[in-house]
Amino acid sequence: MSSGTDLGRLIARGVLWTGVGTIGRQVLQLASSLILARLLAPDLFGLISMAMVFIGIAEIVVDFGLRQAIVQAPQPTAVLLSSCFWLSSGIAILAALLLCVLAPVITALYQEPRITPLLPFLGLNLFIATLSTVPRALLQRDMNFGVLTWVTFVSGLIAATTGCTMAALGCGVWSLIVQPLVGSLAGTTMTFVTCRWLPGFEFSAAGLHGVIPSAAASWVQLYSIT
Repeated sequence: MSSGTDLGRLIARGVLWTGVGTIGRQVLQLASSLILARLLAPDLFGLISMAMVFIGIAEIVVDFGLRQAIVQAPQPTAVLLSSCFWLSSGIAILAALLLCVLAPVITALYQEPRITPLLPFLGLNLFIATLSTVPRALLQRDMNFGVLTWVTFVSGLIAATTGCTMAALGCGVWSLIVQPLVGSLAGTTMTFVTCRWLPGFEFSAAGLHGVIPSAAASWVQLYSIT
């Protein structure tokens, strides 16, 4: 009975922290967007939107439901967690490199040469953000929603401050590139620190056989709903 009560409290606390985090993140995004809209030319936002179409596709491929699969795994071993980390990191590296290779093609598609130098940095941001997949999954497994909310808000605040400062200094479109890059770097660093987990130098393809089908099922379910 007490364990059921404790679980109910954890769930209620998780819902509360998730709601607080969502509100805080939306307020922060709204405030930073309004500031950036006053400091930057409108066409720069359109430039980023063009590039983000391909970044969004890459994020779907890189995610692949691994984080959800780790959360749902009965007892993930150290080898399994390290294998998931290296797998997701490898996929992210390939996706980032592919974006760099396809940069001229994407530029020709939009007939906008200013996109070319932006894509490698957006690919780097994708890689850095992917590094936090496993530790974020572990925090979620342990229902440390307060920690996740804190990490998300603080990293968002750092990113917004950096972007607005660069825009005020006249950095133009690069303020929109560095902003998420700094946010991902801060968020990934804080996630590892708070989770207190580091990957081992080990990889087991056999151990992933049970996770990949679960990840694929989670991925299909998620994106069929959305």
